[in-house]
Amino acid sequence: KPDAIRDDYREIKDLGGDAVGFAATIEDVGAVPRSILKHIELMRETGLRPYFTFGRWGGLFAAAAVNTSSRRTFQHRDWWKRDPEGNPPGALVCCVNNPGFREYFFEVAERAFAKFRPDGLIMDEPKDSNWPCYCPHCRKLGDPAEIHIPTLAKFLGEVCTLFKRTVPGGATYLFHMPWQEPSFYEATAREADLDYLGVDGPTCRQVKENGADIGKKPLLESIEVIYPVAERFGKKKLVLPENFDVPAGEEENYYRNARKVLQTRPDAVIFHHYGFENEDPDLIMKHIARLIGEFK
Repeated sequence: KPDAIRDDYREIKDLGGDAVGFAATIEDVGAVPRSILKHIELMRETGLRPYFTFGRWGGLFAAAAVNTSSRRTFQHRDWWKRDPEGNPPGALVCCVNNPGFREYFFEVAERAFAKFRPDGLIMDEPKDSNWPCYCPHCRKLGDPAEIHIPTLAKFLGEVCTLFKRTVPGGATYLFHMPWQEPSFYEATAREADLDYLGVDGPTCRQVKENGADIGKKPLLESIEVIYPVAERFGKKKLVLPENFDVPAGEEENYYRNARKVLQTRPDAVIFHHYGFENEDPDLIMKHIARLIGEFK
């Protein structure tokens, strides 16, 4: 319903937001392009910049270990990453050194960038830096454990280059998971066409439905690792204070610690619109409105 969507975008604008990230799966690009274009039209109408983010493309981005990957991943077992025994290492993730996957990924990505003309590209938690691939293509390049991080970072840099070539003037953003190897932070920071480098993480307790703490490294600790890397390589600093799975009673902690993060003066901040699985999502959004107002 366009009016309902327009109201959401107006709320984001009134909160002080400047842009909206829209996630598209690799299938969405071909299946629902008019729906995506309508969203982009409403964003721009409201004064918001549209930013493209990959949704489960080949299992490479955004919660690949807990969400299903794109359909094409299941159709092409020959694209899967492999452990030394030839099995997928933890989740169905495609190998960035596989020629067939690379051809498919970049063809669809270029089509998406050209069709939607977003102002920015957000790469959400590249997932597989912890899992070296032992497929024949990686073995040909050298020791899989040694070439894995450099070739993954190079792939992400190629994505940035493609985006900037297709959308001149567009900005590129990458935020890491907090438990990645520091060498992966540095390898991605070396990519010339990446503009913003950062990390996500909690600023309060996050609790799963079964009552267990998620246990992710606090954002205040993670920025101590990634900020120096961003500064050394001339990248702008990006943070995402995660506002999901927040139990009742933790909202004030969320605000207080997120405020400390923003006091470090990152160059860009990302929030989820209402997030998910928060016991009091309205209170969380009130805190986010305060944070944005204080930051800007």
